[in-house]
Amino acid sequence: MVTLLARRHRERAEALQAARESRAGDAVLAACTRILIDCANARATLIEQIDRWAAETMPDAPPAALLHTETLGRLMYRVAMTMTWAHWRQLHLDVSSSRGASVGHRAQAAMDEVAALVNAYDDLLAELRIGRRRLPTTVCGATS
Repeated sequence: MVTLLARRHRERAEALQAARESRAGDAVLAACTRILIDCANARATLIEQIDRWAAETMPDAPPAALLHTETLGRLMYRVAMTMTWAHWRQLHLDVSSSRGASVGHRAQAAMDEVAALVNAYDDLLAELRIGRRRLPTTVCGATS
């Protein structure tokens, strides 16, 4: 599912980039809009599927367990989004490596953010397993 979320995020980023082109005509803007809507709908569906799976799979936590701030699906979306952005950044570094250290610093910051999110995900799963945390039971829908 994370791969599907990442692919949808990449498609969204490409559509936004195409829409920002100064020569983008009405047909391109309309196509980009359709892609953005399709990606948002698919993203919401995937997040809901992850949340449904988590509700069915995770053990019941005691009522006193701390409530996590977001659903597992939303967290997975953030991981996928950050990983996609970091990968895109790394690809652009290969093309523009002559720009200097500031580009490398931004790519490293992106990779650090990916690592922090993955660590937070691992910590959350461990806390869910031992009953220290619980996930929200309501899903608020995906946001962009």
